[in-house]
Amino acid sequence: MEELEKLLSRLVDFLIITFKKINIFLVTYYDKLLFYFNKQNTIKKMYEPSIKKRTEENAKLNDTLKQLKLEEYTLNNSIKNAKNKLFMLEKKIDSTEDCIKNTMP
Repeated sequence: MEELEKLLSRLVDFLIITFKKINIFLVTYYDKLLFYFNKQNTIKKMYEPSIKKRTEENAKLNDTLKQLKLEEYTLNNSIKNAKNKLFMLEKKIDSTEDCIKNTMP
């Protein structure tokens, strides 16, 4: 009987110690998680203005880039039209010169 009481006492002590260790582990794990989440929020709050500023600058630069691409497209079209007009004028000049040469004896 006495051995059974000792065994039960040891078993109860073991269970109590095990539950305390599990409790300590869970509390420390929770604290670490909480620390990491707080750290993440702190970092987010620290860098949020900088990120917002850079995002706005990026949006402005993208708008400027779109405008420049549109201007480049219109300039390329103007150059193409001017080359076509020049080609047509050169053709007219050549045909006029040929007519002048052919009409003169």
